[in-house]
Amino acid sequence: MQTSQQADEGLVAVKAATLQDAYRRVKKDFGDDAVIVGSRTVTRRQDHGLGRDRYVEVMVQADGQAGVRRPPAKSSTERRDMAAEVARIEDLAAILEEQHARLVKGTARVDANPLSGILTGAGASAETVAHLLTRFAGETGRPEHDRPGFLSWLEENLPASNSDWAGFYGCHAFLGRSDTGRSDLVLGAAAELSARKRRTLMLSIMPAHRGEVRRLQAAAAAGSFDAAVIQNTDRIAAVAEHLGNYDAVLLDLPEIDTPAMSPGGTLHRWLAANEGFHRHLVLPLDGDVRDLADM
Repeated sequence: MQTSQQADEGLVAVKAATLQDAYRRVKKDFGDDAVIVGSRTVTRRQDHGLGRDRYVEVMVQADGQAGVRRPPAKSSTERRDMAAEVARIEDLAAILEEQHARLVKGTARVDANPLSGILTGAGASAETVAHLLTRFAGETGRPEHDRPGFLSWLEENLPASNSDWAGFYGCHAFLGRSDTGRSDLVLGAAAELSARKRRTLMLSIMPAHRGEVRRLQAAAAAGSFDAAVIQNTDRIAAVAEHLGNYDAVLLDLPEIDTPAMSPGGTLHRWLAANEGFHRHLVLPLDGDVRDLADM
């Protein structure tokens, strides 16, 4: 990327592929005391119309401009914190972009398969269904649209709770690692129960980041079910008083190896004291409950 001068405003535009790279270039070319006026993301059509280029542009105040009041120089600690925050945001954006690409790919494949409704109707994500279809075809040699064979294979290979929508009432605690699609399953189940006219509450307990909170808010609005986020486990007792007002309560719990879930932890004690809760352990697609002796 390049640096260009805008003489009419006394600004220098520093262009780079990412915001982090742009800040590095500003620091290298203008020093730690450079005055950053603003930044923006630019999308430009490529020559001959063959796609688009996307880059970040950071505007820096050129040296020697009259009337420009420089802000106090940031300390080295502040600069390191800012760089770390930029790196964290860009890493999160890369993860979300990768997840979105997998979701789009999985959705297109699942939409074309008439068997997809069996699992998506039960709350499974498109990525989960695509993975199961691949396993079924690879392990049996049968085509993915073989309904009898697929159902038989599911029954033999996937451990599941003995329940169906008709009997799905009460409080249900979902446990497991975050990479098992646990939250996807809980969100899908909440939407299905709400569609069946059940008064449904989903509790997200100690979500890992704000993105999960926003996702829950959007899903609750679209699925017409109640939702709440509990960041502090000390609030569990107060919330528990209202659970009886719902036909079904779904608890999306944090990772099993978090301190609150370990023996003696706040959530562990609370679950142990509520023997009437239904507990669902969500396993990886290639996992087996017999391999999880530590659980």
